Parts: sequence; structure tokens; C-alpha cells
Amino acid sequence: MDLKKNHTTVADLLTDDTFLNWFFQAGPGNWDEWIAQNEQNAVLAGCAVRILSVISRVETNGTTTELAIKSFNRLVEKMKADGTIQPPFKTKL
Repeated sequence: MDLKKNHTTVADLLTDDTFLNWFFQAGPGNWDEWIAQNEQNAVLAGCAVRILSVISRVETNGTTTELAIKSFNRLVEKMKADGTIQPPFKTKL
């Protein structure tokens, strides 16, 4: 993985195939070193992991799309409230 990538948003991580491979353990991609480089990287990765975890649970539990969207929106609102994410980030599905 190119650790020189300048990922500055959660969306950057959620659209990076190597990050998705790392999260889903579906292929090459080790983000542990990048995450450990600094606190900002750890915060971004934590946000992305939280979002992907919700999505994964929705898919494995067969939850309805409407409930999944409500869950995602609540998660984003909580993350905004605790300062985990800040605009610009698409906060509603």
C-alpha cells in the first residue's frame, strides 16, 4: 500500500479499494501502519470502520433498507456530535 496517499476524509477511505480490502479481509492491504502514523489517521479510520461495521451488520442480518438508512443517519449524527466527523461529509442517505 502507498502510505504516501493523502487521505483527509472518511469518504477518501470508504472509496479506497485497499482500505475496503483491509476492513473486509478480502485481499491485500494493510492499513495498520498508516493508522498508527498519527491521531488524525486513527480518527478517520475509526469513522470509516464504524460506518462499514453498520453496513456489514445490516447485510448479514437482512435488515430492511429503510432501517439501514436510519441507522446510518443516526451514526453520522452521533459522530458529528462527538466531533468524530466534521463537514464536508455527506451526512444523509
